[in-house]
Amino acid sequence: MDKLEIKHDKRGIVIHIVAYSMIIIGSITSAFYTINYSTYPRMLALSLIIPLTAFFIWMVWILSKRLSDTSSIIILTKDFIDINMERPSRFLWNEIKEFRIEKRRLPKHTEIEILIIASEHLRKEVNLFYLDKDSKDILSFYIDVKHTYAK
Repeated sequence: MDKLEIKHDKRGIVIHIVAYSMIIIGSITSAFYTINYSTYPRMLALSLIIPLTAFFIWMVWILSKRLSDTSSIIILTKDFIDINMERPSRFLWNEIKEFRIEKRRLPKHTEIEILIIASEHLRKEVNLFYLDKDSKDILSFYIDVKHTYAK
């Protein structure tokens, strides 16, 4: 295997977009109900519903941008690693001082995997949660490359 391209996990993003869209529809429906039928103080209810709806609309917009993005987030080749996130970075294999995958615990007992790559001048951390390849694929490619360079 000469190249491993890792992109956004489209299936996971679609699931989140559908869930957030359902929340948006529910909150718009409850806002309509509150305005027309509620005896509960309208301003209090709307002050909760409107920011919640705006937040989930923003999340759907961000995830839709990721869904339409076809570029690779991480590209591993036999010569280098490209990380194309906020600030694109390239690491040559012989410059890498640290390469590991760390598990971090989030609230509510969720664990995510973070790819950590460091050279003498640069350090990058990449969240692998929304990506289409998992840590096993990355580590197996890394081992293959290291065995190739060891020979």
